Amino acid sequence: MSVKDTDMIDGMGIEKDTNTLVLLITDPYQWVVDEYSHLKAFQKKINNYVAYIEGGGYRSQYGSKSFDRFRITAEFKYRPSKIGQDFLNGGIKPLAERNIEFVWNVVKKDD
Repeated sequence: MSVKDTDMIDGMGIEKDTNTLVLLITDPYQWVVDEYSHLKAFQKKINNYVAYIEGGGYRSQYGSKSFDRFRITAEFKYRPSKIGQDFLNGGIKPLAERNIEFVWNVVKKDD
């Protein structure tokens, strides 16, 4: 699964110390190849994750468990373009208003 599988959750788990449900987005694609399509797929993926959280879709996995917080974590193989980074950094505030933290990271390969 990856960012292009917009209707699927790539990974999910609980951060027990903070009672946070963490949803993972994996992105193995380069941004410079088709930046517009990449941004469009990422936006759709984020929107689907928000709907999943707000609609309680996680209850199929965790039953009636309630969470104090929610986090969407995006892990990138390649550094996002400048436009991609602006998009990712700009999306934090609207999600925070919904009690959803958003973080992203570029995973470095071991050489």
